[in-house]
Amino acid sequence: MRAIKWTPHPFVKIASSSSQAQPEYTAEARAARIEGAVELLVVIGEDGAPHSVQVQKALGYGLDEKAIECVVRWRFKPRVYQDKPVPVAATLVVNFRLEGRAAPSGGIPTLNVR
Repeated sequence: MRAIKWTPHPFVKIASSSSQAQPEYTAEARAARIEGAVELLVVIGEDGAPHSVQVQKALGYGLDEKAIECVVRWRFKPRVYQDKPVPVAATLVVNFRLEGRAAPSGGIPTLNVR
């Protein structure tokens, strides 16, 4: 399964490749051959952990929950302001693609900081 690719952002970066867990397909979504993206609004705390995860764009079939379960295990390098880490809101897009299927052109997930 192809799931997440990370596009670096100048303000928030994932702490390490080992902290980027991959989401799993649900049996229901696999049987229905569902593909698409779940968009999450996340607050990345001063500790680098995701907090207040909210689904902005749902995909259904249990994939929204799988995206959240995955992202809450990630760790980030928090944004620093005046030499202190500060919380920042970010939009994460988690793509779900069945094995052997390429992501659509321009479909690389991005991290948008607001």
